[in-house]
Amino acid sequence: PMQYFRHRLLLCDYRIRFPFSPALVVVSRGREASNTKSVIGIFVRDGHGVKITQSTNYAATFLYATWADISLSWYAVDSGDNQLNYDGTTYHYIALG
Repeated sequence: PMQYFRHRLLLCDYRIRFPFSPALVVVSRGREASNTKSVIGIFVRDGHGVKITQSTNYAATFLYATWADISLSWYAVDSGDNQLNYDGTTYHYIALG
């Protein structure tokens, strides 16, 4: 059966812990009125992830992911914004297992 877990995320590190073993995780930056870009990160179990940004055109950034039984952690090599960990920004995520 599919499991669903949703939580508002204020990242202080890059790890999310779940009450189950997720197969797919999507992380999204909250939409502020002053920001017109859509930003999401997509992670598939046992693989790495990608951050996709849409404003006037699309851009992608590779995210290095580490999966544990009930957690996911990741990083990008260039900036906090690219690794979905920008200071003062609220992120949301959804996980399916």
